Amino acid sequence: FFHYSSKAYLPEEDYFKGRVKWVGSPSRGDASVQLLNASLTDNGTYTCAVRNPPDVHGNPAQTVLTVTPK
Repeated sequence: FFHYSSKAYLPEEDYFKGRVKWVGSPSRGDASVQLLNASLTDNGTYTCAVRNPPDVHGNPAQTVLTVTPK
């Protein structure tokens, strides 16, 4: 994902194409995304690195996604 000048640019040629939605609000410090139609193959650890000049230093955050059958 790339967010610049109040516009989110979502992946166009990617495994998640058409299944992700930007739900964040940078003005509130929120860089949230939503994964639609998650499947068992989406299980894993995901990393988010935010670079907001001039504060370009910091540690990436990680989250673990666990998808279970219905």
